[in-house]
Amino acid sequence: MIWKLRLISLLKIAILLLCFSCSNESPPTFPDPTLEEQLQKALDDGTSNYDGKGVSVAIIIPDQETWLGTSGISHGAKSITADMLFSAGSITKTFTAATIMQLAEENELSLDDSLYKWIPNYSKIDSTITIKQLLNHTSGLYDIAENSQFFEAIFSNQNRIWTSEEILSEYVLEPYFPKGTEWQYSNTGYIILRSIIKKVSAMQISNEYRSRFLNPLNLDRTFLAPEETLPTPIAHGWHDFNGSYEELPEISMASFYSAAGGGIFTTAEDLAKWANSLFHERTAVSPQILDQMIDFYSPITNQQLLSGYGLGVERFNLELFNGLEIWGHGGDPVGYAAGCFYIPQYGVSIGIMDNTAGGETMDVIFDIVDIITNHLTKSS
Repeated sequence: MIWKLRLISLLKIAILLLCFSCSNESPPTFPDPTLEEQLQKALDDGTSNYDGKGVSVAIIIPDQETWLGTSGISHGAKSITADMLFSAGSITKTFTAATIMQLAEENELSLDDSLYKWIPNYSKIDSTITIKQLLNHTSGLYDIAENSQFFEAIFSNQNRIWTSEEILSEYVLEPYFPKGTEWQYSNTGYIILRSIIKKVSAMQISNEYRSRFLNPLNLDRTFLAPEETLPTPIAHGWHDFNGSYEELPEISMASFYSAAGGGIFTTAEDLAKWANSLFHERTAVSPQILDQMIDFYSPITNQQLLSGYGLGVERFNLELFNGLEIWGHGGDPVGYAAGCFYIPQYGVSIGIMDNTAGGETMDVIFDIVDIITNHLTKSS
């Protein structure tokens, strides 16, 4: 009986094919997936292929509605949602740099000022380093993030609020090179920059960020920890402590954010809005300031991801994006990873946030950029 059923099925298929061949009608076709469908598939594939927990993405294309997409989980069965906050880590440097640049424009300081004008003397810090050399990482200062004792200290008491004086006096080791001679990424320099901002303004850093950028640009889901209280929902971070990822549901990590100077928590949408305001609309800072921020120091060493560094702005390696110029900044804090990207050729701004330390799902950005550029190329 089975073989008879198979024979009947084959006869039906043959009749259908004969009908198509005898008529002028073409076989049925299916529409290509929309841009939104392609982007969502890239996110879903990313969370499975790259072994990440969850990801949130926002894309602003000129004259189109902002696209928001999420995939994966925060914790348990709780899915990532577009309004969830993630830690942006070193993307905070763009806010710090923009604040310093505005203070310089207001004649409150000069980029050529030496450190001795603004901070006390520290044994491992050359007091003749300039503010500009801190901004573009040519100071030669040792990066506290490479000091294992520093991380042991901040994890030993996760609610401790550190002062910049404690960090700069206890965990900065010998410099990499004499100031201005080479390039080396250093979180230490941006801790000093925030100390300078506080001294100049006599206000908390969060007040400066909020009055200059967050409120005017309607970045309503962006906050600075630990100075500001973080509203819910917050995506739970996942960090590799002992060879496997552990969930960080209740840890405040005030020690990390006060010590490392990268405490911005935000959404992917606000990250995209920040990139759009800073680079595309050029409303976050004056055109004169932006021109200085995107004057990239190059070449830079020991970096596969970057081809240049401006004043708080990264220029990503063109080879990674098929020759496409992309500006912005990345972040890699405890339990999270983030990216803030701008594509000058197309005026496209992208925010991407991952709740897995090391950015397991961040590689999806390459797929996203390909999808967007292919779509815009075909549409032009």
